[in-house]
Amino acid sequence: MATAFGSLAIVRAGRLARLDAQGQPAFKTLAAAASRLNAGGGTGGGMRIRRVSTTEQPSPDVHGHDDGTLGDAAGPEPLNLTWADVVLLEVQLQNAGAVPVLFSPGQLRLKLGSSAVTVTPRDSDRNPGPIAPHSSEHLLISYLAPRESPKLELEYSDEQQDRTFRLALPSLTTNGVRS
Repeated sequence: MATAFGSLAIVRAGRLARLDAQGQPAFKTLAAAASRLNAGGGTGGGMRIRRVSTTEQPSPDVHGHDDGTLGDAAGPEPLNLTWADVVLLEVQLQNAGAVPVLFSPGQLRLKLGSSAVTVTPRDSDRNPGPIAPHSSEHLLISYLAPRESPKLELEYSDEQQDRTFRLALPSLTTNGVRS
């Protein structure tokens, strides 16, 4: 997808169980989770991600949140009141310009289904800061997600254009053992 500074692309996407059979974290780092995608423990690899909608103009009175709910089926896990799955994305950012561009992983939010619910990143291997001119960066970013939310999108808030872009994610099946 074209951005004001260059481009943004989803290289890989996967959905993993957050906990193992003993109720412990299934992976300790983003790199460990990404290696499970490489080993077939998630969905991704060569999947093509298609753009769903080009842009939307945000309302000056709304910050991208609403009172929408996902219903009982998408509720949190009973034991710890958090969602059971981790959606992991590998994203490539390219700054095609001659000046550094500020970027924060928080500009990328996971949108759950047809609801207006969006999720902030759980973790990322990149801190907010500039992307060097004429450079490309890969980052891993993860989100907690409910098991019953099969249709997901990635929203990118482009502050330079004052717009939000949406990218569809493929259907991601959950792999790994859950408690």
